[in-house]
Amino acid sequence: MSAAPAGFEHEESPVGSLDAAAQILADRHPAISPEGVLVIATRPESEHPRVIAGGTAAGPLRAACSVAISTSWPAIEQLLADTQPRDTVTTSAHALPEAVTAAAEAAGLPVAHIGTVAGPTHIAAIAIWFEPTDQPSTAQARSEQLATMQPAADKEPAVVAPPSDTSACAVDPAQAEALAIETITIQLLAQAASREGGIDSLTGLADEEGFDNELRGEPGEEATVLIIGVDAFDAAVETYGVDVTNRALQTLAARLVSVCRRSDVVAHLETDRFGVLLAGAERATALKISKRLLAKVAEPIVIDDSTIELTASVGVAHQMGLVDLYDMYESAEEAVTSSQRRGTGRLIIAD
Repeated sequence: MSAAPAGFEHEESPVGSLDAAAQILADRHPAISPEGVLVIATRPESEHPRVIAGGTAAGPLRAACSVAISTSWPAIEQLLADTQPRDTVTTSAHALPEAVTAAAEAAGLPVAHIGTVAGPTHIAAIAIWFEPTDQPSTAQARSEQLATMQPAADKEPAVVAPPSDTSACAVDPAQAEALAIETITIQLLAQAASREGGIDSLTGLADEEGFDNELRGEPGEEATVLIIGVDAFDAAVETYGVDVTNRALQTLAARLVSVCRRSDVVAHLETDRFGVLLAGAERATALKISKRLLAKVAEPIVIDDSTIELTASVGVAHQMGLVDLYDMYESAEEAVTSSQRRGTGRLIIAD
């Protein structure tokens, strides 16, 4: 057997602790591959798999893999069709589901090595190593890492896989929506990592410059500009801290995108300000979208052990005929500022 890589000691995990064994491997991974990320999903065929990750870009890739395993497991399983347990197959990240591809590209990790650990009747765990380049010499080391989970996998209870006929599965609408929001968040974070001009580095939305460029375009005969101000955001920062509230802003960005149409422009203008350009939207459509945005912001956001409840005020400026987008922007901004002086969670239509 070849020597284990630096920072990794071959040892068997305690029997009956598959999640613990996976966590140990994830925690050690930065020392083994400083540039890479290791994602491990235990019981991937079950209703509630657990996804663990280690590495500098672990967060987005863990979230992306979690979404992919929950929504695209057959596609991942197909990649493993000719692979024996504890062996790994090497592929491009582009062969994985879209959310994973986006996160891997953003992290600069285009190569994926995928392997499994077998349980008594099922796949006990799947591991994906994301790397910047293909390094065949590490294949044996990956096999050895998978082997450390085998004693725990052998003691795993049987898992009943979901029926292959997905139409027979009852889909929880709330869970489906949460997965959709998480997927949008991953895609936006991939855009944020590009750091291109006009893109907000926190949320991946258009930034103030990008929104300004959109306002310079041809507006058409009818348009609406919305300014969304998150109420009492400074107080939320004091309560939960900058890191948690930044992640809350990322969730809000994804929620706003989920409500708007593909043709709409959503931007993060300031810390607590978002803007939306609804080109060609009739007044009734614009008001419907505005109300849905208010409701989306008000939904609780769960981050780690914190549940954050926010509200927003929305200023709405709509014009037909001779449309002046800059005038609408200023009117919507004045409306939301006026609204926040009077209270929270309000929708104000600009004069």
